[in-house]
Amino acid sequence: MITCNSGHMITCNSGHMITCNSGHMITCNSGHMITCNSGHMITCNSGHMITCNSGHMITCNSGHMITCNSGHMITCNSGHMITCNSGHMITCNSGHMITCNSGHMITCNSGHMITCNSGHMITCNSGHMITCNSGHMITCNSGHMITCNSGHMITCNSGHMITCNSGHMITCNSGHMITCNSGHMITCNSGH
Repeated sequence: MITCNSGHMITCNSGHMITCNSGHMITCNSGHMITCNSGHMITCNSGHMITCNSGHMITCNSGHMITCNSGHMITCNSGHMITCNSGHMITCNSGHMITCNSGHMITCNSGHMITCNSGHMITCNSGHMITCNSGHMITCNSGHMITCNSGHMITCNSGHMITCNSGHMITCNSGHMITCNSGHMITCNSGH
């Protein structure tokens, strides 16, 4: 256990728990739990849980759970769960669940579930489910289900189901089902 107030740099290999208030940089390999308030940079390989309030950058490989309030950038490879409020950029490869409120950009490859309120841009390849309220742009290749309220632009290739209320533009190639209320433009090739 390492506890530090206003510590500028903590480096730890296989450390079990690190708690830090206003810590500027934490680097940890195979750390089990990192909790940080107003931490500027956290880098962690195979960290099990990272909790951060107003953290500016979190980079994590095969991290199981990342929770961040007002985090500016989160990058995660094969992270199981990422929860972020007012996060500006989340990049995730093969992430299982991403939940984001007022997130500006989410990029995800083979992400299983993305939930976003007032998210400005979501880009997803082979994402299984995307749910978005007042999302400005959603781009998805081979996405199974997209649900969007007041979404401005949805582009989807071989998407199985798209449901949209008051969506301005939906473009879909070989989409199986499209339901839209008061949609301004729908373009679909070989849609069932």
